[in-house]
Amino acid sequence: MSKQSLGLIMSAVLLSLIIIPGMASAEHEWDHRYVISGVVTDSNGDPAAGVDVEILCGEGQTDSELCGLNTGRNSETTLNGKYELILHVHSTDHGKIIVLGVLDEAFNHTIDLQGADGLAEESDRYVTMNITLNVEVSKLGYFTPFLIAGGMVLILILMFMKKKNKGVFSDKPIKKEVKDESGLVSCPKCSSKLRADNLAAHLKKQHFMSKEEAEEMAAQ
Repeated sequence: MSKQSLGLIMSAVLLSLIIIPGMASAEHEWDHRYVISGVVTDSNGDPAAGVDVEILCGEGQTDSELCGLNTGRNSETTLNGKYELILHVHSTDHGKIIVLGVLDEAFNHTIDLQGADGLAEESDRYVTMNITLNVEVSKLGYFTPFLIAGGMVLILILMFMKKKNKGVFSDKPIKKEVKDESGLVSCPKCSSKLRADNLAAHLKKQHFMSKEEAEEMAAQ
């Protein structure tokens, strides 16, 4: 790369470092900022949670210059239906129309930078615009992302527990089978436990008793 090309690149970088902060600083000065806030409610009068409030740009909608300055700026309502749009608006934009879109409905707002006293002050750049929709809005849409995220976290936890053999996936101790000795009788000749109807046969086979002796002893 030649020294001339390198010099041009360095100059462009330095210029961008000077211009971009200057633009950002100007936008954050009060006479370049315009804040619209309020509450969006549905047809039942309930807060419309999780809906987008955006600027509509097109023929017969928001002024084209305002659209160019505020591309991509929108706001999602909170659980209480509140929204806030922080816009870039010049003093020359007084009287221009901003069209806000919410769920395929449009709402006009006229920029007033002078207020009731006719003087342009910082307080005039903070305005309230409540919006009432013609449709009912379910709160399920607001909670759906949280439910999906929670479900994914739960799946990851279960997969980890299964891999580590923890919790519900841990090996359960094998219970030894305990024989129920209720109803058994002890052999009078040894310590064996037997069913009563097998005692006579046991005495004959293991202790070499006659049938009569074994049956008599078993009957006692």
